[in-house]
Amino acid sequence: MRNPVIRTVVTGLVGLIIGIASGAAVSVGLAKPPTVSANLVDPVAKALKQTASVKVTVEGLRLVEASASMEKPKAGEGHLHYQVDKGPVIATTAPALAFHELTPGQHIITVTPVGNDHQPVGTPVVLSVSIP
Repeated sequence: MRNPVIRTVVTGLVGLIIGIASGAAVSVGLAKPPTVSANLVDPVAKALKQTASVKVTVEGLRLVEASASMEKPKAGEGHLHYQVDKGPVIATTAPALAFHELTPGQHIITVTPVGNDHQPVGTPVVLSVSIP
């Protein structure tokens, strides 16, 4: 090949293919997944009132309504899915949410960062609350 640019591109692609075929880890400049941290707000006092309030911090994900994006995935955009136990999923951009009228016993609250298409894009956070 006489063109040095084409030769460089072809050489790079061949190296990438060989690396993938040999099982080597290949970095193609993909963005790292978003991170979510969540905690219960005043858990003891809220539990006595049969409620749980969750406050969430999100990094690496711009929270947007799925309907505004026509539910088409777009890198760096998404929303949160909240779920108590195996109950319905609440899809929202809200970084804080309260759950009321919880029954006595142990409950699991899961917060998952998802893309506009509702597919997980990061690691879920699992919180536990005990209602007396």
